Amino acid sequence: MNITDFIKFNLFPPKKHNEIARVMTEKIAKQAFNLFNNKDFRQLNNFERIDQVEQDRVFNEIVVSGIVLAILIFEKLNDKSQNKKYNQFYLEMQMELESSYGNWLRDLGSQEEHASLFKDLIKMRLKEYQKNYHKFQKEVLKHVNTKFPYLFIVAIGGSTHIARSNSKLAEDILKPFTKWCTLLTDELLQVLQKLMK
Repeated sequence: MNITDFIKFNLFPPKKHNEIARVMTEKIAKQAFNLFNNKDFRQLNNFERIDQVEQDRVFNEIVVSGIVLAILIFEKLNDKSQNKKYNQFYLEMQMELESSYGNWLRDLGSQEEHASLFKDLIKMRLKEYQKNYHKFQKEVLKHVNTKFPYLFIVAIGGSTHIARSNSKLAEDILKPFTKWCTLLTDELLQVLQKLMK
């Protein structure tokens, strides 16, 4: 951390974690909805042939993938930081993001049982993607030059869950879903940078 960042962080601490998590969660949901409504994505997923419940499940998997991606961004930032205040902030953001979507749904009038299911699903996917990231990290890093290589683990896992393990469908949606994860990562980092000014 350079001296400017140190002074800025210590003199102007970031906003409350729940506020930042809420902004990021709303950004993720908006971007998930954009992908969900994308004509090509819908065609790849045969939306004209699947019922509303299955379409809702696909949307939920997109949102959960985005939330997990955000949590993993903070995990990676925490791993790279040597500053205790930043590390504490990154850890608190990870915890806040786990429940932010469910809290938002609750605020929008969703039933408690539905809202709390998201926290469980987010934790389950997070654990799965963390395990896969650590398992395949060396292999991913051989083929990918990025600061956040775990986005490819999320893209692969999310595609697989969206496709319900249908390998042909997962393969077909992997490219647009990876692009979505990449764009979302860039947007979340921009949001974070703006909020921490």
